[in-house]
Amino acid sequence: MNIVIENLNSSIIDSISIATVKRLNGTYDVGTLFNEISSLSYEKVIMDITSLNNYNDINVLKSLISFIKPDKLILVLNKENISIEYLNSIIEIGIYNIAYTAEHIVELYSNPNNYEDAIILINKSKKITKIIGFKNVTKHAGSTTLIYILKKHLDKYRKVLALEIDKLDFNFFYNKEMVSIQDNAVDMTLEKYGNTDIILIDLNNSKNAVKYCDEIIYLVEPTMIRINESMMVDPTTFNSLKDKKVILNKSPLTGDEIKEFESESHIKAYYVLPMLNERRNSDLINNLIDKLKL
Repeated sequence: MNIVIENLNSSIIDSISIATVKRLNGTYDVGTLFNEISSLSYEKVIMDITSLNNYNDINVLKSLISFIKPDKLILVLNKENISIEYLNSIIEIGIYNIAYTAEHIVELYSNPNNYEDAIILINKSKKITKIIGFKNVTKHAGSTTLIYILKKHLDKYRKVLALEIDKLDFNFFYNKEMVSIQDNAVDMTLEKYGNTDIILIDLNNSKNAVKYCDEIIYLVEPTMIRINESMMVDPTTFNSLKDKKVILNKSPLTGDEIKEFESESHIKAYYVLPMLNERRNSDLINNLIDKLKL
């Protein structure tokens, strides 16, 4: 059984099923919380930071963990209003289980953070924009259209920019947030759009943009003509894809055929997409977005 203390972040906490011995809603000072919960037995305290009066004062949190052990505390924060300096202070006093979403809470309940995990969280928080690069391995593997489809889905709840390097195919989508640029303009463009949540980059042959990517997705069309064509140009093509995130895109393969392809090519498919209708929403794309944690 657990204790839930919530306020402005209640929608996050209430979206998951939590067995509780006590639930509080509102704002409280440390003394009141001590009186309310210090005599109770519990597994975890899931606490909305906004339910604590003067929570910006790190000494208030120090008082809190004098009667709630840090390893039993999951602290739910407002990402928009929490500074890196504040995160550092929380970690310095031993609070490592920091959550922004319902998924974070569920994960931390079963797999609590240690100090190293908490530092990784700070490093991610320093960089607000997530940058994903896409690169065709086989000819016409579909990076341009896949980026367009991903952007359409993400636009519903995130601020997304798509960049295309050294080509002009984005012009045909008539979308002002799909921008074609030269490789030498990457630095300036990324600085200009630094407040964007997600940037999707059609890398083509760019060397400059790669260094900015948090991760790169490699696209392979697993048809015989495309595979043989790539192997003829460079016999080592697939050797370089080991341990990379490879999507089989526009794939006609299913089930055992995918396993056979993986065995023959010595690469593991990160995800498989058939030919998609770009005019429709797709659960396959939604699942890919979840897998990429976008």
